[in-house]
Amino acid sequence: MSDAELASSHSRLHRYAGIRRMSPALYQGQEDAEVFEGLPEGFTHWDVFWRLDRAATPMGFSRVEIDTLRVLWKFSQAQDWRTGSRPIVWPSNETLMLELGLSRSALKYRLRSLATKRLITFKDSPTGKRYGHRDHAGELILNATFGIDLSAAVQQLDACERAAERYDVERGLRRDLRRRRTIAVKATRQAIETTLEYELAVDVEALQAELVTLPDVTDPWVPFAVLRDCTDRAERLRAVAEDQVQAALGRGQTHDEHSDDHEDLDPAGPASGPHIQITTDPKIDLSSYRNAAPRSEGRRARPQAAPRRAEEPSSEAIEGGGTAGARSENHGHGSNYISRSMALKLMPEAMRDFMAEAFPNRRAATWANLVDIAHWHLASLGISEKAWSQACEAIGRNGAAIAVFIIAAKAHEIRKPDRYLRSMAYRADAGELQLHRSAWGILRGGSAEQGHA
Repeated sequence: MSDAELASSHSRLHRYAGIRRMSPALYQGQEDAEVFEGLPEGFTHWDVFWRLDRAATPMGFSRVEIDTLRVLWKFSQAQDWRTGSRPIVWPSNETLMLELGLSRSALKYRLRSLATKRLITFKDSPTGKRYGHRDHAGELILNATFGIDLSAAVQQLDACERAAERYDVERGLRRDLRRRRTIAVKATRQAIETTLEYELAVDVEALQAELVTLPDVTDPWVPFAVLRDCTDRAERLRAVAEDQVQAALGRGQTHDEHSDDHEDLDPAGPASGPHIQITTDPKIDLSSYRNAAPRSEGRRARPQAAPRRAEEPSSEAIEGGGTAGARSENHGHGSNYISRSMALKLMPEAMRDFMAEAFPNRRAATWANLVDIAHWHLASLGISEKAWSQACEAIGRNGAAIAVFIIAAKAHEIRKPDRYLRSMAYRADAGELQLHRSAWGILRGGSAEQGHA
């Protein structure tokens, strides 16, 4: 049979509709899921997710895929990951579309991509529907549960750990190579400046031409071999330039030996001159300052704190208002008066339980972690990404997270959380938003005044 006849016979083969089209990668994912025997000792299912998240870049997992995986992870329970069970979830396409803000075709494409990368696999029911059942103890009844199987991702843990470690090492090497290249280029330019200033017998044009030919390595994705080669060339060029300058200085007459003119070591003027310490006592009354301490019989008395007004925030609240201890730029919105501990207390019980699984050491949680917690609960609160972006722009990321915590704490009072968050952004733009008063009202056990938030 000729090739044309063979192709024609294949085209006449009947293709069945209504079934999932499998690929070698999907079959491999099913094999990975079949050998699942529970999580490694000491691991929780969220530990598995964080390791996948950490290795996303070196493993080639996109951020949208990791976000989809996180949403699927929320539907599983701890007992589903034990030996003898399988972490199978069965959210409908409509639920996932609302959670992720995707169309049906985009959702199917993303799930197919996760299955191709062997992070999930499918356990299809005879009707193609997803459904599941649990017994009275909350354990899955596997022969009556069909949906998306997450156990295949556990087989990727070792590869993800190795990839993340290699990626961290390579990032360190890249930083070192970029630093060495910068030092070599600046040293070469210094040699060229010295040559031009003292009119030395050095081929400056050749040095400048070689300097210009060094490739640009500012792109973070530049190949490692190119970065290493560029650094080696820059260091060789520096050695050549400095050797030539030293040789020219050794053969010629130096400026200091045969000239009565002295080099001006302070060309920028008094502004860059040496610091002159003022030894006279300042004629300033420091008694009105809070930290000024009276002296008594040669001993420094302990400073007495000024009485704090009822509306005055604590120093902890002010210092905790920004990322990494920095004060928030949105002073007029009240977010700089809310510390991390206050933000944690604003969280509803469901968010605290979620945070206990995601961050076991809650006291070590940073503002970035709190922002992530707020962002992950947007869909469950009925808040769109667009409203979140508007709030981040108007109040800042920390302020937007606090606003989401306030909305979650008042969920029984707010009919339209998305519109409520937008109105808070509008109030912030108008200078009328006072997040701290709403937060204090909630923490005192009352409801925040409508005019404050």
